[in-house]
Amino acid sequence: MPLENPFESTEDSTDQYAEPTGSPSNVTVSIDDITFDDEPGQFVDPGQETGIWTDYVIVNRYEKDYHRYMMPVTSPNGVGGGGGLVLGATVSFVQLGSPTLLWISDWTASKSGDAPDIPDPRVQNTDWILLDEYMEPEMVVVGADAVSPIYRISGTYVYGHQNPSPSMHENINYGRPPWLQDNFDRKVSQQKLKPNLIDVPGGGGGGGIPDSPDYGLTTVGGPDGPDYGLTTSPGGGPRMTQ
Repeated sequence: MPLENPFESTEDSTDQYAEPTGSPSNVTVSIDDITFDDEPGQFVDPGQETGIWTDYVIVNRYEKDYHRYMMPVTSPNGVGGGGGLVLGATVSFVQLGSPTLLWISDWTASKSGDAPDIPDPRVQNTDWILLDEYMEPEMVVVGADAVSPIYRISGTYVYGHQNPSPSMHENINYGRPPWLQDNFDRKVSQQKLKPNLIDVPGGGGGGGIPDSPDYGLTTVGGPDGPDYGLTTSPGGGPRMTQ
């Protein structure tokens, strides 16, 4: 008695491979070099580049020091209401000088096949004075092909502004990589400052939303003394002395 093949189908399978109906599709495959198409003109001409970028980061940090200091009072009942201070306040604030602004620019550049372009510490805005300059080149290694050198260097530049704006956002900007044309707006506009993103509306007594970057503080000592640009608190919060 012949053995039966358990994997052999007894069903008619002629319909499983029926010829497709309709119009046939024609597919054209072409092999060619990929051309660089930059119609908006946002990138530097790749013909001017040597090597391949592997990493590029610029992080600008800004620190505005108002030279304001918070001091506790010694009275168990808080300070009195005289001299512009809130009655019963347990803390007093003083300002010892005009605000100062620091710009700390941290950057890292890495490239395969050629040393990378790095930021020039000589900035175009002469209001920024270079205070410190730091660079850290790493050792040269080769890529997976064991031929192409890979260069990597990091650095930090520190600047001080000789005439900072009352609104800090007017003095800051975004960086850009060297392969990108300087066609984008890299300033921080006033319209991008949105309230109630870091705080809670109505969360506590005092000034509320200030009318200026002076944060609702005011000076004491009469109109003849320097006020460092401070304004009166709209909510009657703690006052500032000089």
